[in-house]
Amino acid sequence: MEQSSVPSTAQEPLPPDVDDVPFSTARLSHSEFTYSIPLTAGPKFVRFHFYPTSYQGFDDPSSTKAFFSVKAGHFTLLGNFSALLHAQGQPTVVKEFFVNINESQRLNITFTPSLDILDSYAFINGIEIVSMPLDLYHGSTVNEYGITFLGQSQGILYTLGNDSAMEKLYRVNIGGIRPITGREDTGMYRYWEDDSNYLVMEYPRPALPFNYSIDLNFIKIPSYSAPREVYATARSMGPNKTHNENYSLTWEFSVDSGFYYFVRLHFCEFQIEITMEGDRVFEILIANLTAATPADVIAWSGGRGIPIYRDYVVAIGAKGNLKQQNLSIALHPAPAWRTLYSDAILNGIEIFKISHANFNLAGPNPDPIPNRLENMKPPIGESGKNKPPIGQSDWAKHCYDNGTLDQTIDPYLEGKISTQSLLKFGEVAINCLAAEGSKRPAMSEVVCGLELALQLQEINEVNPISDESHLHDSTVNDYHVLFTSGSGSMNVGR
Repeated sequence: MEQSSVPSTAQEPLPPDVDDVPFSTARLSHSEFTYSIPLTAGPKFVRFHFYPTSYQGFDDPSSTKAFFSVKAGHFTLLGNFSALLHAQGQPTVVKEFFVNINESQRLNITFTPSLDILDSYAFINGIEIVSMPLDLYHGSTVNEYGITFLGQSQGILYTLGNDSAMEKLYRVNIGGIRPITGREDTGMYRYWEDDSNYLVMEYPRPALPFNYSIDLNFIKIPSYSAPREVYATARSMGPNKTHNENYSLTWEFSVDSGFYYFVRLHFCEFQIEITMEGDRVFEILIANLTAATPADVIAWSGGRGIPIYRDYVVAIGAKGNLKQQNLSIALHPAPAWRTLYSDAILNGIEIFKISHANFNLAGPNPDPIPNRLENMKPPIGESGKNKPPIGQSDWAKHCYDNGTLDQTIDPYLEGKISTQSLLKFGEVAINCLAAEGSKRPAMSEVVCGLELALQLQEINEVNPISDESHLHDSTVNDYHVLFTSGSGSMNVGR
């Protein structure tokens, strides 16, 4: 490995649910560094482990400085990446990819700090590379002639070649009462989360219980395709025929616009009532496109207790200025004349993003956020005139210096914007008002600062924190950081 980087240890004790290995140590650098790893030929899982926290000699990764890209060979896996933003309020984040090694060679994994941000740096806590069976995804015998390509002319199939890389976005155990850890996987250390965060609730959707009595028979697919627990738990629509015929069993997943996605759906019938073809027939829609009609798990697998999966590729094209869209998976019962039970079933979901022809997997970079600072304004006195008689910029500086930023926001936003987000917005605004142009942040730093403010607001909405009593406390959080631009550092106004 190139020695432009330095090892470091997390300065704060790890949270109780975070493992010492690999998260207690990291390698960080303000310049590009590369790992060169010897590997045998074949498909590999490549996982990156990140713990965004304070490390000696580097800014807190919650700042706008910890943005970087990651390449593996000729594939760009991550671009303008921030571990903090991707963690979405969780202490750690793991990014998983798979690439194919054509012949025994060294895989070069390069971390490059953002060129658009002064003093940016890259860091990594752990790299995990695991060999996978040749027929797990690329060479699956289920897709001997190609993968069903949704939205294309009938008969058009998608070929997933060895020259494609993929990023794992979601791996879900449908109906499971708990996640399946890497140690419980089939030797490839895959993590399977439960589906509660993705299920669209319209009517109650029963989760079928773990069936301890059935012996799974892997005669259609390899036993390592997914853990046994995936095929022995499921979610169905329930016994109410009237309800079932009027809604769809639906999950939604956020994905980047402008990519193809590989979707694998896992099935296994284990209810004692379902034994023959035609007992439970339904249709499958992915991204509002028909994927399978009819879908009959018994017909696909040949019997009860026999796991099977079906693979699909779907394009999520550009849609206006939307950087992300929802990829939906919906199941709906077949017409009553075609099925004994008006119901549907699903056991597991895997969703991967497929690399572009230019070997790029990185999602869209942050764009400038609409100017929300226009809502900052001086208070209005009873006479209808501004009091004190100063401009908006002077008033904002006054409130920022006195720790009363809450007085600058539009009344509509009161109680809705989090302290962390407000302080970050205020910091961006004040730094932009520096008298000397050389001390104002670059546009790229402004963009990142506003993006971080928005992400902090979204994180707070997911994990609300009561912080009203700390609004005037300059030490309330670790997100209140310095912009550095030009010849000097800009002081936070406290």
